[in-house]
Amino acid sequence: MDNKRILSIVGLVLTFFACMAVGYFIPIGERSASTLFASGTGGGGGGGGGADDVLFGGGTSGGSSRGTDASAPDASAPDASASNAENPAGADSRMQEGVTPGAAQTPGTAQTPGAAQTPGAPASASQTGAASQTAVGGATATAGTSATIPVIEGKPLVGRANKRFGFACRAKATVASGDPLEYRLCEVGTSEVKYRSTNGGFALVVPSESGKYDLVVENTRTREQTRMTIGGFDKVVKLSAAMLQEKLNKPMDDWFYIYFVEDKDLTIDYEYIPEGFVPARSVGALMSDRTANGWTIEVVGTPQYDEYNQVRRFKVRIKE
Repeated sequence: MDNKRILSIVGLVLTFFACMAVGYFIPIGERSASTLFASGTGGGGGGGGGADDVLFGGGTSGGSSRGTDASAPDASAPDASASNAENPAGADSRMQEGVTPGAAQTPGTAQTPGAAQTPGAPASASQTGAASQTAVGGATATAGTSATIPVIEGKPLVGRANKRFGFACRAKATVASGDPLEYRLCEVGTSEVKYRSTNGGFALVVPSESGKYDLVVENTRTREQTRMTIGGFDKVVKLSAAMLQEKLNKPMDDWFYIYFVEDKDLTIDYEYIPEGFVPARSVGALMSDRTANGWTIEVVGTPQYDEYNQVRRFKVRIKE
């Protein structure tokens, strides 16, 4: 075998190995395969992104940047649409970090339920759509929840109760769900319950320091509440000595007794009473004696009052 033939064989062998090396290190058609199912290509700083990431819609490329398609899900991070809904400013910061304008939604990636994705729409538009959908969903949820929130109808009625000390109050509330309701009168701005009712009616409610109570209506099943501050629970007028004397010497009016504490708590002192008469221990008995005997009652000194301005102690001089 001559040298020329030997050189030819060696050349063929070298050519063969060279072709194998080229085929091994430079895969044919990789670029087209990597973009077959993706409408956007990786960009931004950092390396480490493989063809599979783009091929199956991973949409993330490693490195310092989060990726070019911010709307695509990240298996190691919370859903972007949820975090954007809780913190709208977060969507803007994500866009500033590395969203490429014009990057489209990768097929197969998760979207917010109900949010329509426009083919070829920018990722920022996708985020805006997700945030809007969350807001609508929240509004719908609120509307649904409102069916169990009590609604107070009109203004509750407050008035004197049966010519006795205290007030009557009538309130009406409804709830779309039909759940049972409980009505409460609480100190204004607190949860301290003073009175309870299952039908909205309250009797003999004593005055409050502010003249007001908070009406709280609660759905007993869901514990949802509606609160309204209502007035009209004012203390009685504090009768001066002159006013009390005038009232004791006139026929009793319908609201006479609301200015005095109950008989068991009332003290009447006498500076003078005609001989032979037993001192009356109740204001009613004193008024009866005055009418029957034609007396004039003079109030001595300053009356004492309770916390509701009712007279609890006073002194009189009887004049025949």
